Amino acid sequence: MKCPNCKKTFDKGVKCPYCKVDTVLYKGIVKLSEKFYNRGLAKLKNSDFTSGIELLNKSVSVDKHNIMARNLLGLALFEVGHVGDALKHWLISCAQQSDDNPAEGYLNRVRKNTREFEKLADSISMYNIALSHIRQKSDDLAIIQLKRAVDYNPRFVDALNLLALCHMIQNDKDKAMHVVERVLAIDIGNSIAQEYNATLNAGKPKPAKVSTHTKARAAKTLETSPFKPMGIQEEKPSGFRIGGIITFIVGAVLASAAWYFLIFPALQQESEAEVASVRQEMAAMEQEHEEQLRAKTADNDELQSANMTLSDEIETVNQTAALQNRITLVNQAFFLFLDNQYAEAVDILDNMDRNELPYDVTNRINTVYTGSFPSLATYYFNGGDDAYREGDYYRALVALERAFRFMDGGTNLTAIQQRRLLSVLATLYENNERWEEAHARLTLHLELFPQHYVTAINNRLRDIEEHL
Repeated sequence: MKCPNCKKTFDKGVKCPYCKVDTVLYKGIVKLSEKFYNRGLAKLKNSDFTSGIELLNKSVSVDKHNIMARNLLGLALFEVGHVGDALKHWLISCAQQSDDNPAEGYLNRVRKNTREFEKLADSISMYNIALSHIRQKSDDLAIIQLKRAVDYNPRFVDALNLLALCHMIQNDKDKAMHVVERVLAIDIGNSIAQEYNATLNAGKPKPAKVSTHTKARAAKTLETSPFKPMGIQEEKPSGFRIGGIITFIVGAVLASAAWYFLIFPALQQESEAEVASVRQEMAAMEQEHEEQLRAKTADNDELQSANMTLSDEIETVNQTAALQNRITLVNQAFFLFLDNQYAEAVDILDNMDRNELPYDVTNRINTVYTGSFPSLATYYFNGGDDAYREGDYYRALVALERAFRFMDGGTNLTAIQQRRLLSVLATLYENNERWEEAHARLTLHLELFPQHYVTAINNRLRDIEEHL
């Protein structure tokens, strides 16, 4: 039997004696990963990027060596504006398979189109600025930043969704709907855009699927109906006789006299009695209303007290759920660490709030860090140093920055490696005119190694300070 992992041949059993892999389980994992990959590919072909990315993430999580799934995941993420995540997956893919890997071509394309990549990076910066404006309730300023972001990256789905939300905040439903339609044209399965679409079309009949041309025609204002209500014609008499006029005047005078002297006093007394009765009824109603108001006020106070108690209980439940979620993430990272997936484990734990975590869970975090940092520091340093020697400065910068992040005070690399890391990083920063970072790395070099290359480093620092 040939082992699907190490490709070596053995005679007995299902467990490879060389790499200790259960071949049956391994094949099952590979098939499951391929199944998720095929389903994700089908979703992407139908412009359902949300579902496609979710399925491809599952494929990669099941089999981290599925190069095709990881490369396609990077393309899908790049397509919807998640540039950093896309580059991360392509770099991991190249590290796993350096020969005949399409991800190398994707990265080369990014390197050759520096200006386009800078525009994509700028769009992400504008998106983050817009988020801060929204937190400050400055939705007008957020809209300006988001429009610039989507100009730089027209398929930046997160920025488009946030722009639609800003238009909804300003109650500009037409603009919001236009942006939502742009999102659904890119990613038909985007849950946020679907929710906005449902909100904007609430209470409206569900439209049938029509072509773009038909939608454009249907958007025109309907013309006023030609049918109008007909007026009623009043027939006027042709003339009056003088005798009728005199008779009408005399009758009106006699009727007025009878009204004033005979009928009016009785009506006046009856009216005064009715007024007094109405006043009594109004007083009784006012008293009843005041009693009801007092009762409702008491009920309202009781209800507010109950609401406050319920809010406190909900807050406690939410805090407990959030704590349990953090514990679950720590356990997930710990199992990844046990499976030698150090980078994935550390990514989960980065920036995690440790407040209120149990002692054993905190110990697991420390175990993951102390066990992962040495391997990650060495892994990324070697990869970055090799890329630098080969002239691949972009990949070298990404890898060496991660190596510096895992250096952890210098305990995970040899002194020679640390000096090399700090010096090369400073050089790469200088090449990219990131003067402050270059100055910081050389200053740290002097602090850690005051006896090595002091004169040369001081000269470099003076040159850098001219640009600060």
